[in-house]
Amino acid sequence: MPLLAAATLLAKSEVTSTPAPASAPATNVMKMPLTLVRTSVVAAGPAADYNSYAHNFAGMLCMFILFLSQDMARTLLQERASGVLVRTRLAASRPRLPLVAMATSTTLLGLLLTAVVFTVAIGVFGVQLRGGVIAFVIMALALAIFAGGVAVLLAGLARSEKQVSAIGTGVILLSSFIGGAWYPRFLMPDWLQQVSAAVPTSWATDGFAAATWRGLPLDAVLVPAGFLIATGIAFIALGTWRFRWDA
Repeated sequence: MPLLAAATLLAKSEVTSTPAPASAPATNVMKMPLTLVRTSVVAAGPAADYNSYAHNFAGMLCMFILFLSQDMARTLLQERASGVLVRTRLAASRPRLPLVAMATSTTLLGLLLTAVVFTVAIGVFGVQLRGGVIAFVIMALALAIFAGGVAVLLAGLARSEKQVSAIGTGVILLSSFIGGAWYPRFLMPDWLQQVSAAVPTSWATDGFAAATWRGLPLDAVLVPAGFLIATGIAFIALGTWRFRWDA
């Protein structure tokens, strides 16, 4: 009996003194194949402070105002076909007064449309007039005068309302595309940027860009505005000269 107790005690001491085996490393643990690092990307060059809202509102405004000019020209030809324009011309002290009145009314409507569009742009989408209010007003007035010239030119070159629609729609869409009204000019190829310099809408979008998101000095607005005003006056003179008073 003492011998059995001694054997039992020896067995317990061997069990407690035996070290436990090391656990096997886990082989099915999921690991990320790569490490993601967030880095802020800042544009350079003309797109450094680019504001898509400011450009979109300015570009769509140019296209909307040109379609307004097309509608005004179509209305004038409707009045000519109905005989109202001839009676108005005879009653007026100056024969060309109806055409000047249409150019003036188109200019005023263009200013009203500009005010509505940019009220939404500034109040809702946060567009800023970084170039100053004066620069923006100059560009708005220049674009409106140009729109009045386009209305008289379309009325003078087209012989019917269908021609106004056909010619006007094609010219407006093409000039809006080339002139950067749909997307910025600095995204265009170099050769297309050189071609677009001859399109008045490119001067309009550049001028509004200087007055809004680019925040350039007032001098950067005067050249585009002067070009638009001069082109609008030339269009009024050419359209008045080519206008047919008889349908």
